[in-house]
Amino acid sequence: MNVVRIAALLLICVSPLALLADDVPAITSRFATEKPWVGQRIGYYVEVRAKGSFSGATSFSLPEVPQTVIVKMGSPTVSSEQKGEDTWFVQIHEFAVFTQAAGELTIPSYSVRYGHHDGFTGPVHDESGEVPAASVDVESPPGREPAQFLITTDKLMVKETWEPAPGKVKQGDIVSRKIMQSATEMTGMALAPPSLAAPDGVHVYPGQPDVADKTDRGELSGERTDVIKYRFDQPGVMTIPAATYVWWNPKEKKFGRQELPAVTFDVEASPQLAEVTGNSTSRRVWLYPLLIAIAVAAVAVWRREQLVRWFQRKWKRWHPPDRVAAKRLCAACRGNDSHAAEAAWSAWLNTQPDGWKPGDELQRAVQGLHQCRYAEPAASDWKGSELLTAFQAERRAQKRDAVGAASPLPTLNPGR
Repeated sequence: MNVVRIAALLLICVSPLALLADDVPAITSRFATEKPWVGQRIGYYVEVRAKGSFSGATSFSLPEVPQTVIVKMGSPTVSSEQKGEDTWFVQIHEFAVFTQAAGELTIPSYSVRYGHHDGFTGPVHDESGEVPAASVDVESPPGREPAQFLITTDKLMVKETWEPAPGKVKQGDIVSRKIMQSATEMTGMALAPPSLAAPDGVHVYPGQPDVADKTDRGELSGERTDVIKYRFDQPGVMTIPAATYVWWNPKEKKFGRQELPAVTFDVEASPQLAEVTGNSTSRRVWLYPLLIAIAVAAVAVWRREQLVRWFQRKWKRWHPPDRVAAKRLCAACRGNDSHAAEAAWSAWLNTQPDGWKPGDELQRAVQGLHQCRYAEPAASDWKGSELLTAFQAERRAQKRDAVGAASPLPTLNPGR
């Protein structure tokens, strides 16, 4: 009887160790912010475990979540933990999540790739896995309109400049407006887009925003700069309406507002433009294109369902996902844009068949990109020429393999 009791006691003591050793999840994810606000920085962490020290950069294929921006924060922290008789190495990756959607926010499962040694110096093993889904409830501030774009920060600064300054201009002139925003605990990608409202007779040309983020001891600050061009096509007094920027202060639990005032331009008529307009009106050269456009529109309405299906088939055929992602990656490499290159590489990698692995040159180039992105401090002089050359060589090799596989030799003596 004593032997049985001792054996049972040993089993009870050993069982938790066995569970810890065998039931350790390799990848976990969690939200660190409880009940965040719409537009607030939400802490999100992914932990990757391996029985050996890590090798190379860990690559995430981050999902696209509607009305949500996910930003990688710095380099991962690495530690070790003892589970039973096994030593696990742990990488903790921090992300900042910003969303405009109230209610339950879910980041779905997505793939991750990493490498690790056997122990400290053993051979390297390339691993892939799935980051489990994680959810958090996002609150909307009281009084916020459902479609209102909102950021959550302690303070938002907005300023603008006009070139030339508002006043008298001539018909056909172009005026440039620069709007600069900056906020704490915010990424530039999550700041509000500018208002493009303008009266009739003014053509608006929005530019691509210039966004930048700064991290100082974990404190994030974001900046966004927009340049908008206004062309005055008609004479008269033209007023660009005021623009209001609204943010939610989570500490004071109240809204902040800053308004860019309305500006007025006195547009003087241009004699040359008036003469051209009069001649074109007298000749009525627009009548025949208008009739053709009406006829084409009528046919399009009549056969709209067939046309929609035809355009969808052609679009998918002309713009397959792998080709679109490849073009974006090449463009990002030519522009030395490491952020866009990483996003395009992840999108292209997701179009490849299971089990596919890049060649040695492409793998080294991608590792160089990851090291530049997640180094501490982050490098700002990444050059995309190496990744571009390796990627184009890989694509050419894939095309040669595809042609060889799809072009077998003709059958000998087909008539027999």
